[in-house]
Amino acid sequence: MPEYVSLEKGKILIVDDSRLALRGFVRELRDAGFDVYGAVSGNEALGIARAVKIDMVFTDLIMSGMNGVELCREIKKISSRIEVVLVSGYPDEIEKCKKDFLDNGGIIEILQKPLGPDKLKETAVKILKQIKDQD
Repeated sequence: MPEYVSLEKGKILIVDDSRLALRGFVRELRDAGFDVYGAVSGNEALGIARAVKIDMVFTDLIMSGMNGVELCREIKKISSRIEVVLVSGYPDEIEKCKKDFLDNGGIIEILQKPLGPDKLKETAVKILKQIKDQD
C-alpha cells in the first residue's frame, strides 16, 4: 500500500455531484497552491484515490449512488491516512449521519454549505498541518 505523505502542498480530492460547486471548490484550493483533483461521484473519487497519493478528501454528503459516508468508508480502505471531511448543505442530514461518518474514520471537522470565502483553504491548511505534525 502506498504511503500518503505528499504534504508540501497537499494533494486534495474534492467530491461533489454539483459540477458548479465542484468547479468553485477546486478553483479556491488551486488558487491557494494545492494540488487538487475533482470528482462528481464516489466511484470516480475512488478511482482517483487509487491512482494518486491523496492526503485529504472533501466530500459532499448527499450524492446519487455512493453518499459521503459510504465514500469515507471506501477511502479508508485505500489508506487510513487519508483524512476525510464531510461537506453538506443539509444540517438535518449531517446530524443523522454524523456518528456513522465518524465511526467510519471521518474527522469531526464537518463543513456546512454555503461555505464562506476561504473556508476550504483554511480547513485544508489546518488539517494538513495536523497530519504533518503527526509524522
